[in-house]
Amino acid sequence: KSPVIMLLFSGSKECDTMIALLKPLISKFPKVSFVKMPCSDAAGVPKEDCPVLMVYNGGKVIGQFAKLKSFHGPKTTSEVIEYDLARLGVLETTLEEDPRPRFKMRR
Repeated sequence: KSPVIMLLFSGSKECDTMIALLKPLISKFPKVSFVKMPCSDAAGVPKEDCPVLMVYNGGKVIGQFAKLKSFHGPKTTSEVIEYDLARLGVLETTLEEDPRPRFKMRR
């Protein structure tokens, strides 16, 4: 299994939002270990950077996402997180395209 570790601190609205966004993925992808850890247990991670998702494979960090801005800011959805984790090879998704809206350039 490739664990996804979420570093958080209690009382943070953004950490609570991340927990809520991960809940559907936890049940959808039982082969992935989603683990919550207080940021105080992780050396060198200030609470201001939380929530942090650290993605491991073979004991090595293969991805790190600090705060919701690493995904799509306050518009982050579970699908956005799923897509980004799939790009790292942690899970297999049926999403074929990035669920974030594309911006069109106008002249």
